[in-house]
Amino acid sequence: MFLSRVICTDGACQSRSCYILIVPQKNKVAQAMRELRSALGFNSQQAFAQHLGIAIRTVAHYENDRPPRGAALIPFQQLAIKVDRPELANVFWEAVFQELGQSARNTVIASRRVRKAIDSLQNVVSADHALIPQLSPIIAHLNVALNRLHEINPPEGLSK
Repeated sequence: MFLSRVICTDGACQSRSCYILIVPQKNKVAQAMRELRSALGFNSQQAFAQHLGIAIRTVAHYENDRPPRGAALIPFQQLAIKVDRPELANVFWEAVFQELGQSARNTVIASRRVRKAIDSLQNVVSADHALIPQLSPIIAHLNVALNRLHEINPPEGLSK
C-alpha cells in the first residue's frame, strides 16, 4: 500500500490536493485468499492446502506475496460463491479481468482467454449443478464480452 497525491476536482477538500490510499490489486487478492480460507473454516494454511490438493507453500504464496493469477483464480471465485461471500468472488473476478486487460495485447489473445474462462465455468457447472444459478449470469456476461471481442476482430473465416 502507498499514498498517492491527486488533484481534488470535486471541491470537497480545502487544499485542492488530496492523498488517497492505493491498495495494489495483488494485495486485495491475497487478503481475499486469507478471508476465503477463514470463511471455509480452515484455521491453517496446511488444512486449506490439503483441502485444495495443492502445496502448503503455494497457499502461503497466494496469501502473502504471489497471489494466484489467470485461470487459477476461477476455483477461488467459485468457492467464494459456495460460502456466500460475493464480495470475495468479486475480488477474484476483478483480478481476472484486470489481468485480461493488462496482458492481452490484442483481441485475439483476449478472446482466447475469455473462451477459456467460459469453458472452465461450464465444466464447474456440469460437475455441480447447484452452482447453475450463481454461475449462469457470469457465463452470460463472459459470452457478451466474447461477442464484443469478435465484433472488433472476428475469428478467422468470419467477416465483420
